Amino acid sequence: ILTNFISSVMINASRPFIVNEWITANIDGVEITGVVERVGMWSPTVLRGDDKEAIYIPNHKFTVSIVRNNSRRSHWRIKSYLAISHMDAGKISIIVADMRKVLAKNQNIEQQRLHRRVFFEKIDETTQALM
Repeated sequence: ILTNFISSVMINASRPFIVNEWITANIDGVEITGVVERVGMWSPTVLRGDDKEAIYIPNHKFTVSIVRNNSRRSHWRIKSYLAISHMDAGKISIIVADMRKVLAKNQNIEQQRLHRRVFFEKIDETTQALM
């Protein structure tokens, strides 16, 4: 109980997360993601998971674990695949160039590393689609 109380004081003082923030923590080798509902002093911290389940985590677990505060991100990476028929393999460079042009026009996308954003990655083993 004393360890949890001291840990809750540390959490409230350093504020790695607060109520209503979305966090991801690696607790004992298990990745847990949820929205913070309550940071307890004597009781555990409560997260609301993706399936709306309540997750109770003793506060001392946060002091020895890696915690990512997703609510405080400055940039987001969205990874998506566009499957192209192998019949259009000769058009990949044109398609990639056109997609880069569209992204370059969007002010909400970081432009410094745009060349890494769109590329040919692999051939899907099951569908033979170009990804």
